Amino acid sequence: MSQDISNSMEFKGKHEIAGKLVALLTYIAYFAGDYVGLFQFDNKERLYVSPSRKPARIKRILDLALTTKPSGKTDFLRAFDLLSRKISKRSLIIIISDLMDEADKIINSLKYFKARHHELIVFHIISYEEIVLKYQGDIIGVDLETGRELPLTKESLSHLRTIINSHFIDIYEQFKKLGIRFERFFVEDSFEGQITRFLIRRR
Repeated sequence: MSQDISNSMEFKGKHEIAGKLVALLTYIAYFAGDYVGLFQFDNKERLYVSPSRKPARIKRILDLALTTKPSGKTDFLRAFDLLSRKISKRSLIIIISDLMDEADKIINSLKYFKARHHELIVFHIISYEEIVLKYQGDIIGVDLETGRELPLTKESLSHLRTIINSHFIDIYEQFKKLGIRFERFFVEDSFEGQITRFLIRRR
């Protein structure tokens, strides 16, 4: 399990959804007889728990997934370079993130694992507010990863909306080309409904 815990995950409680997802998938994998590990990252490795089936190790993964608070910037390339040095056997790598990094960095960081025949599943944790940006009048936006304030007008919001949606579309298209499965998980939608649909498709 690779869990993004960068600052941007704090928006609309994305980190809480990510934590629940890590915990549930860990629980399912454990009772299926699989080894489970945890890699928490921002622009570096924040924490690594090596794969195991020991109950104490699984409990630690569950606790960390549900309690670790977001901090730091996102850097897929650096973080997953560190992860690549820890994985030697062919594995299922589940990545849970809001994908708030440069598209090229995200794609290049995952190409390495595909080239070595690892199976990848990406859960994109997202809020409708991030892609709709329905705000009235001029506002001050705040970059959660840098703390920088950004004055936004109606026109600049429209431009930003186009950039954000193009960013995600580009990433999704690259995932499809590489054979990387991805699921969008909206924070406003039913968690139970979304995970049930995923598990049905996964059968």
